[in-house]
Amino acid sequence: EGHKVVLVSHYTKTLNVLENLCKSRCYSFVRLDGSTAAKERIGIVDKFNSSAQPVVFLLSSKAGGVGLNLQSSSKIILYDIDWNPAHDVQAMARC
Repeated sequence: EGHKVVLVSHYTKTLNVLENLCKSRCYSFVRLDGSTAAKERIGIVDKFNSSAQPVVFLLSSKAGGVGLNLQSSSKIILYDIDWNPAHDVQAMARC
């Protein structure tokens, strides 16, 4: 409660489940995955970073590329761990 949380998953189906959970709990959330258009990504990140209220950021580890700045988050949860630890380290570096 009171935190901005980034939930990182490697799988779109997992993000779908987490999105449904956010909706059922009335959590404010944004989502960025491989289906998100490039021109929409900056707006999604800006919405997350500028929000004064707690927000959940659902992030596909593959879609969150270099330069993604989620420094306003207070927690990161790696929902499923990658076989390559360098990918998880990269995800943590965004927050």
